[in-house]
Amino acid sequence: MRSIDPEHLFHRLFDVIPGVYFFAKNREGEFMFLSRNNRERCHLQDEVALIGLNDYDVNPADLARSYVLDDASIYATGKPLLNRVELWFDQLGIPDWFVVNKMPIWSRTGEIIGIMGFSQNYEGRAQLLPPFKNLSKALDYLRNNYQEEIMVTKLAAVAGLSPRQLQRKFKATFGLSPQQFLIRTRLLAGCRRLSRTEQGIGEIAFACGFGDQGTFARQFRRHIGMTPTQYRAR
Repeated sequence: MRSIDPEHLFHRLFDVIPGVYFFAKNREGEFMFLSRNNRERCHLQDEVALIGLNDYDVNPADLARSYVLDDASIYATGKPLLNRVELWFDQLGIPDWFVVNKMPIWSRTGEIIGIMGFSQNYEGRAQLLPPFKNLSKALDYLRNNYQEEIMVTKLAAVAGLSPRQLQRKFKATFGLSPQQFLIRTRLLAGCRRLSRTEQGIGEIAFACGFGDQGTFARQFRRHIGMTPTQYRAR
């Protein structure tokens, strides 16, 4: 390993694997490696530009906070985080669900000195996950009816589960409750409308299932890290 040129380490393979976003961070949370598509996603010209940057520098605050909490769990337990479905921004700046895998980087002396991982868009990929399969009917219902008021009891019936089972499986797969997942699904729909249409903010709020423009704006700022107007301008 020591004889390999650092410019040609194995992480270069991720530059040519379609749809795979590789990353590695040191113990301080600073990025050490990002695959080319990941650098493009973060609008970084080259590897030199990422030196010293952390999750908060390249992601909205709410998303960055969840990534950092995941890292803290890995440092505390030494266990990898596998097949976790999380919200990420794609290369067009539009948020979507991604399957994320993270593993600790161990030193020769048995210390965790960093974290490495990769993400993939969950379309197709997550369908292979057993927990996801159990929730697929409920997720399809959410994605097709997010504009409506959806009760947990209704989702549970669609999935063929009890409300308690549904809550537990959602939490285990996504780290979110069904209600939280519904809010983020509505926000994703709002992001797409903001970027692809000229609809007014209030019109988008109602179309995506929010009771009023103020609620939409508050939830948007909380989860996306900016106002709907700022997102549209960006």
